[in-house]
Amino acid sequence: MWAAYRLSALEVLEHCWQKSSVSLAFLYRGKVCAVAGVEADSLLGVRGCVWSWTGKETLRCPKEFWKVSQHVLAYFLSLYPQLYALCDRRYLAAQGYLQRLGACPQADGIQLAGKETRFVLYRFSRPSEELQNK
Repeated sequence: MWAAYRLSALEVLEHCWQKSSVSLAFLYRGKVCAVAGVEADSLLGVRGCVWSWTGKETLRCPKEFWKVSQHVLAYFLSLYPQLYALCDRRYLAAQGYLQRLGACPQADGIQLAGKETRFVLYRFSRPSEELQNK
């Protein structure tokens, strides 16, 4: 979180939550293991930025977390046909997770708050046949 925002974890979560059109927490056995949301690019836009932060508790429930992630992504795509996410390029596990969810890398080396950290831009989109039926 520091690499992207130069803020504490609590400040980043508050910032993301306030800017999101929808956000949620993943609970496992009564503990929050992850949070996620989507920020619209504009009020009536078709594109949004997905953010998510995971904790160590997700390692205790990988299958459940994967299934919930797929449902949440489908819900986000029902709201915004185009979604994007940025991922610290040092975080290989998160990049694999995004690609397994169907994200396509678009650009590498994007800088956010600091020049020492590079981020990869990923894009999600609805399947084209689903867009035609809406």
